[in-house]
Amino acid sequence: MITDEQYGVLKRIVEDVKKYYAELNKDFPRVMGNDVQLAERFLKSQGDRHDRIERSWHIEDVRSLEEQSEAYGSEKFEPLTDEECREVLKRVDDGHDATIGINWDVLQYHLDEVREERKFR
Repeated sequence: MITDEQYGVLKRIVEDVKKYYAELNKDFPRVMGNDVQLAERFLKSQGDRHDRIERSWHIEDVRSLEEQSEAYGSEKFEPLTDEECREVLKRVDDGHDATIGINWDVLQYHLDEVREERKFR
């Protein structure tokens, strides 16, 4: 997700490019036209940013949880790789249940699954 400031900057750039070419009374160069269309679609997908909320989770959150769980548990594990942390996040996303949401317990469940599967590789 981009910040309100980044959204505003991108929106102004798109408007300025469109205005510039309109003043020249010329069509966009083909490549630039595709870029402008892509930027406009992205801006549209962001919609009114005040009509929704989003939270993001990062592999560093998985690492933090991994460190905490090792601190309180008796079993020691080799730290997860970046790819394994991404797998944890992918499983959280794929199995998302809106009635539960995404929280530390959900992350822990999938972290434990990835660790367990690692034993059998």
